[in-house]
Amino acid sequence: MKLFATLTLFVVSVAVAAPTKRQGPVVVVDSCYPEKWGPLVIGKTIVRLGKCLHGTHPNVFYAKDLPAGSRVIGPNDPVTADLRYNRLNVKVTANNVATEVYCG
Repeated sequence: MKLFATLTLFVVSVAVAAPTKRQGPVVVVDSCYPEKWGPLVIGKTIVRLGKCLHGTHPNVFYAKDLPAGSRVIGPNDPVTADLRYNRLNVKVTANNVATEVYCG
């Protein structure tokens, strides 16, 4: 009986310590395309949610027109440290002028 208990404990510990089998390679999909959005927004005033300008303004870009999940980051805005490869980040000045576009 003692031998059975020892063997059972050994089998359970080996099963727990065994590495899990991966389902395949981890693929990171870059779907934020900063090279596409950069020329569209850098140097323009970003109008955030809740504000609307009437008429057309060549130096204005509405934040609502950015991809879903994007964020506009001001100089004093708190941001989370989580890294999301498909999230578009737009850094703006205190006057909401876009200065940088990157993924993360």
